[in-house]
Amino acid sequence: MDVLAAYDPYVVFSLCIALVLTLCLVVLFRMRDTSSVPPHPVSRTLWCASRRSTARVDFMEWVKTGMVHRSVQQCSLRGTGESCDESCRYSSD
Repeated sequence: MDVLAAYDPYVVFSLCIALVLTLCLVVLFRMRDTSSVPPHPVSRTLWCASRRSTARVDFMEWVKTGMVHRSVQQCSLRGTGESCDESCRYSSD
């Protein structure tokens, strides 16, 4: 019992808290997103419902936090100066 009396309970408590916080830091580090992908060009042939025809669409695609993001770069049905509503971005291939 003399050995236990030599340790201050606040020191033991603070060491336990430090251990718990380190464990939380390790858990958060292991939860980080390892599946992110830098932007890369992708081309697909998709069905355009508004014009009732297929279109060749070039996307800039990237993955961040597990979600795929696409931005339409060029569409074969889109004319010069014509805007694109980009509704085909996430339609199935």
